Amino acid sequence: MPTLLFINACVRGKDSRTLQLAEQLLESIREENKKDMAFHIEEIRLSTENLLPLNYERLQRRDELLANGIITDTMFDYANAVAQADMLVIAAPYWDMSFPSTLKIFFEAASVVGITFAYAEDGTPIGLCQAQDMYYVTTSGGYIGDCNFGFEYVNALCKLYGIENAHFVSAQGLDLEGADVEAIMEQAIFAFLVDGTPVTCAPHGGGHINYTFKVTTDTGKEYILQKVNQYVFKDPKSLMENVGAVVAFMKERVEDPRSYLHFMKTK
Repeated sequence: MPTLLFINACVRGKDSRTLQLAEQLLESIREENKKDMAFHIEEIRLSTENLLPLNYERLQRRDELLANGIITDTMFDYANAVAQADMLVIAAPYWDMSFPSTLKIFFEAASVVGITFAYAEDGTPIGLCQAQDMYYVTTSGGYIGDCNFGFEYVNALCKLYGIENAHFVSAQGLDLEGADVEAIMEQAIFAFLVDGTPVTCAPHGGGHINYTFKVTTDTGKEYILQKVNQYVFKDPKSLMENVGAVVAFMKERVEDPRSYLHFMKTK
């Protein structure tokens, strides 16, 4: 049975909104794969682990173990778990532009030459991990925007480890006055006639006016979902009617369907 490694960096336990979002994702993954490839979920809850940052003595011990080819020592438990997993799900709240410090200590322990990655003779890194997919789950009170340093760091490590596909799953703006972004986005996603069932919704692009998300369904189809900024566009209904008229005009005169937008109607 394939293993899904769930790295839980949530600090607030059951009160964590990031954990709640991650549990929804895990349930979706279970449902999607229950027929063809049911996962055994192995959780590493960082808040209960005895995580120790690397210091000079620990580095010396690690180097000595590796020099003697001993990679089964408990010092390498995290590295072996990451290397042997068939999928990774990481849940980490958006703290101080990235994530809680326990996750950084975890990755210090997981990044071991000869277990999660190696180097070719020319110095090119070679990933040694089995997993092809990593899901990074986070929540934030405001909007992350271009300061998504936590995901960018983990994404870079995935490339080092040989994990090809990094997915970003988030719920943002949860603490803004009067906003229930999670409910609004869920309602918006499921309101459209798309191919399949939406499984992820992640921020897309770096615009400064509207909020744009990329939605992926269980069939692999991808869609762009946009929340129009009504402080800028006071009449979104008329705006969309105008855009729709332009698209209809283009459809009649342009042969290549890639040259114009394709709108998904609501149910």
